[in-house]
Amino acid sequence: MVNNPGKLITDRNIEHIFGEAYLKAATLEIAINGFQRTGIEPYNPHIFSDIVFAPACVSERPLSAGRTETEDADWNSSGDEPLINLQIPPTNTKIITDGDGPTNATPGPSCVGNDTMHFRSPWQIRALPKYDQPTSNTRKKQKCSILTSTPVKEQLEQKEKEHGEKERKKQERKKKGNNEFCEA
Repeated sequence: MVNNPGKLITDRNIEHIFGEAYLKAATLEIAINGFQRTGIEPYNPHIFSDIVFAPACVSERPLSAGRTETEDADWNSSGDEPLINLQIPPTNTKIITDGDGPTNATPGPSCVGNDTMHFRSPWQIRALPKYDQPTSNTRKKQKCSILTSTPVKEQLEQKEKEHGEKERKKQERKKKGNNEFCEA
């Protein structure tokens, strides 16, 4: 490609170009360093800090089938201790006026009450979003068939008739229940 800069790279050129580069790059020393740097051999479980895996917290799924809100509340509430205590020194400034009138205002810090500000981490304010397992579809599967053929058509009509019968009985029970309340 150095000799022919305008020439297109085709499928047949890929093997030749990358084959040479791979043979030069794939040495035993590089493979050994790859295992050492990742902590595979020799084994080093502390090679990566927890900060590296923080983005994966978003997609963590709970081990149990259902997640309760008390678990989320426990995770969010880490106590009322502030992470950082910041002391704001009082400031006294004098206002220079043009003699329009006496001023007794001495500006100070604009916060009311305690001069200590409490900073909370974003996780204490709002939890990271969690990946919710998608809901399963409970629709009954049906095999591929010709719907106009006689046996299939009769079977579908039978199912529809049973469904209509169930709905009719349900409506009768509902009416019967309403009549009992009206009579009492």
